[in-house]
Amino acid sequence: MKQQSRETTVQTRTTKRNKKSKKRRARRRFFATLTVMVTLIVVIVVVLNLRVKPSEQLDPALRSASKNAVNILICGIDNEEGRTEENTDVIAVANFDYKNNTAALFQIPRDTWVGEDLVGSYGKINGLYANGYVDGSVAPGIGCVAQAINDIFQLPIDHYVTIKMEGMREVIDALGGIEVTMTKTIDFQNGTILYEGETYVLDGIAADWFVRFRNGYNIPDLGRLDTQRMFFAGLLKKLKDTPNSKLLGVLRAVYPYLETDFRIGDLLKLATEAKQLPYESITMLRMPGEPVQQYGSRSLDVWSAHIQATADMLNKYMRAYEEPVPAEDLNLIEIQNTTSEYDDAANSMDNYSS
Repeated sequence: MKQQSRETTVQTRTTKRNKKSKKRRARRRFFATLTVMVTLIVVIVVVLNLRVKPSEQLDPALRSASKNAVNILICGIDNEEGRTEENTDVIAVANFDYKNNTAALFQIPRDTWVGEDLVGSYGKINGLYANGYVDGSVAPGIGCVAQAINDIFQLPIDHYVTIKMEGMREVIDALGGIEVTMTKTIDFQNGTILYEGETYVLDGIAADWFVRFRNGYNIPDLGRLDTQRMFFAGLLKKLKDTPNSKLLGVLRAVYPYLETDFRIGDLLKLATEAKQLPYESITMLRMPGEPVQQYGSRSLDVWSAHIQATADMLNKYMRAYEEPVPAEDLNLIEIQNTTSEYDDAANSMDNYSS
């Protein structure tokens, strides 16, 4: 009964909070929920073998040489009303290794500093989608993001999936809610505390709030990324347990907001592996680095890469069929390297499942 009471608290308090919010604020908070779902949309699509609408095509030169693995660029596009441009506020590369039956998701913090020579005075990687390369050599769009990740991290990009934030809270409710198991206790500072080791049920509104919360962490964006991993594990479990007939309805809800360059043959190849992938074979990665305050000509808070730690991570988890790439060949910018606290950022999905 104690567990049930806490679940009810999460849902009831969050619902009241959101009813008082303005429509625009609600849409902002839900964006993180949508972008966490992007990776799992790939699973839905390949399981159902559905064709989604094609959009921009990537440069074939960006693709992997090996046929044993595929890299998928996943971006959440923030096109909220009032913005003059669209930013990729979530950026990740998913690696599916067919031969070894493993997967890795490499999260790139949206505030990663890539330089004013590349993006202009903004300097952050999430500005590339809207602006392109500042010298005009690469036009804005998802192709620019793919090109930049290839240039900076030396990672092939075979395909992409993007999702926009509009009107998709019903997706979580269509699944009947998501269970999350807490890997740490979080005080949400409104009377709600979620306790380590316990499992809670989140409806669409509660899930939105859960993954958007950031003010209670020492480093807000990193805390939110860790919370999203808990949510991701719960959503993956739900999708694995949901019949395809029900997933079809979920896909219909999200379909208008998806763009991808997948072809049916690629989907069929992924379909043989995706749904049966065990938790312990999925690794969540975050780019090593550290926060830097008031940097660049606009004095922005940014994320500085740690080049050697990033090279080691990519070589271990993302290059099973390629030669290792030394740190000096990555085109990352290391503003400072004063702590290794955030460098050990690889976790099995099994750590987040109940």
